[in-house]
Amino acid sequence: MKSHCRWLGVLVFLSLWPVSALAQDAAPPAALLAQRLSEEVRSRVLKGRALLDNNDDLAVATLRDAAQSALPSLEQVAGKNALGAAPESLPRDVVTANLAYNAAEAHYYWGVAADRFARRDESITALARAARLSRASAAAPLDGGLLRRDTADALKRVLKDGLPLIAPDDVLDSIALFAHGGLWKPSRNAFDPAPLSGEIGGGALSKEEFLITDGSLFPPLAPTANPLVRVPSYYQEVPFENLPDALKLNKMVAGYTRQNSGPNKAQWRQIVRVFYASPYLTKDRRDDLPRARALCEQFLRVHALFREQLGAANQFARGDKTEGVTTLWLLEVSALWPQDDEDPSVLAQLGPRMPGLNTGKQREPSDPETTALMRPWMPVAGQSEGEPGEILFWKAGLARPEAEWVREVCHEYGHVALPPLGGFRPPLEPFGNGVMGETLGLLWAAQLPSRFGAAPSGKGAGEAMLGDFSNHVKTQALPALGFFRKAGPESPLRASSTREGWTYLQGLTTYLERVYGGHMLGRALAPLSQRAANVTSIAARRSLMDTQTLLNSVDVTWRDPWNGRKTLAVWLPGALNLPLSAPQLISRGEAALKARTRAQVLLWVPSGADSLRIEGAGAQNLRAIGLPFQAAQGGMRVYFAGKSGWQTFSLLAGADAKISAARFERK
Repeated sequence: MKSHCRWLGVLVFLSLWPVSALAQDAAPPAALLAQRLSEEVRSRVLKGRALLDNNDDLAVATLRDAAQSALPSLEQVAGKNALGAAPESLPRDVVTANLAYNAAEAHYYWGVAADRFARRDESITALARAARLSRASAAAPLDGGLLRRDTADALKRVLKDGLPLIAPDDVLDSIALFAHGGLWKPSRNAFDPAPLSGEIGGGALSKEEFLITDGSLFPPLAPTANPLVRVPSYYQEVPFENLPDALKLNKMVAGYTRQNSGPNKAQWRQIVRVFYASPYLTKDRRDDLPRARALCEQFLRVHALFREQLGAANQFARGDKTEGVTTLWLLEVSALWPQDDEDPSVLAQLGPRMPGLNTGKQREPSDPETTALMRPWMPVAGQSEGEPGEILFWKAGLARPEAEWVREVCHEYGHVALPPLGGFRPPLEPFGNGVMGETLGLLWAAQLPSRFGAAPSGKGAGEAMLGDFSNHVKTQALPALGFFRKAGPESPLRASSTREGWTYLQGLTTYLERVYGGHMLGRALAPLSQRAANVTSIAARRSLMDTQTLLNSVDVTWRDPWNGRKTLAVWLPGALNLPLSAPQLISRGEAALKARTRAQVLLWVPSGADSLRIEGAGAQNLRAIGLPFQAAQGGMRVYFAGKSGWQTFSLLAGADAKISAARFERK
């Protein structure tokens, strides 16, 4: 009834308006144009509403067309971008107000229709724009403000399930300003991974734009005892009333990435959401918003690098409840809660203790540093295998360097985005994709220390980040690379579930990415991720694939890596049994061979490769042992005589030589 009354008032106004205008000597051109455009939009809206009344999903397209056709008409008269300008900045004359009202109503019914047919993002876009436009028509409230009220109610109802997954700029701005009352604002920034560009990596990486909700944002309603808070699925078996307040998370931060291509180009895609507790629930009223916001931005950067370097993203984007959005939980308690709770009464209330995240015999702490790799039974971050795509960060109030937060993000996102190479026994984690993600992520982060994550403030912040990242490369990636090279691709460790097998996988990952580039490694990982994406059984995932599976994938997916090119660049120093430094590994620096020294080479040779061209100062002084070779201007060539797959040979330096570039060539 309210809707019909609103339309009756509009029709009366429109029927009188042109008559009063024509009663003058000449109607204003703007008024005549507005009348004609209003009639066209109104006709389409009436048609769409009739389809909606008949429950015909064609109503969505019809009303979308009406709404979109109304905008150029409004902007032609107003001379402004109606969706980008503040409503009060539009002209306040009756002609503009009438066109704004027509556009707002068309968007309102478009949003209602999209909501009925479960097109949630489209509904939010339409209703958010209706909310803005209905305020622009305030100079002529044709229906007494009913449209504005109905739009606000509809938008609030749709947003109960959370922010949109895909949205343009104006929609997120409108949600923050009108639907959420300005409690938060979209904060936009950029991430430029330019130092990672290069021939080995597959070319320049694109600049990324991020949007983070900055301020007070409440989580979507949850089907729990208290729908206003969120509890990690890891603790779902604990009675709600027995949970500490700090596990009843009532705030969130959402992170978006600008889409650079595809049907949603230039729009924002939600990538991550972070749930955290307000200061009213934390110890000493600690404010976790700054850390939640920093964690969100760090994750967006990690996500961008995994996607750009490997083509890897959340494996669990199957159109289900997660929609491929990764959920982060920022928790005050430790992973051992409730065993280590400070309140003795908690243990008495809970009865039987919850099992820890990891299994296996515990030992006395003797490691010089605490990491999830060295002491996996006391992690500061982890996941529940039953809820893939969710990452838990424990002990939010525990001070730790920014580089450690980045390491935790990289490790846990490895479990989400990389194939589950498993079979490892306690006290190791069951899957090796976490250490793969950690190793790769910190190799990349070491090249971007001042841009990666929320660097600590003060003089020398970039140097501190670089030092932490470089130390991880020195103690993890570098020894693992040497371990793999020494063992070789035929080692029994490729099927081992021991610590040695774990290090072997870490070294193989480092070798493949450093020597051949992230794009080539991603090529081998992609089919394994696809194979694992629909496997939900925990037992099945643990036995689905192992290190040998990755080696097999290399043999298949790298068979023809040329893509029409005649050359394929490699970083040869990573394939030599020469000592390397962390800076060399991080930057893919050149290698030097002293006169009369010999270095063994381990390479995977693609089919069709005729030769390997090696360049550098004095490289013409090198000669190959085990394969034919020929000196060339500025370097030398090693010929494979039709051999492909894993090959070993040696380089002997007749005089001092440097290797600064190398590439496979085919005829």
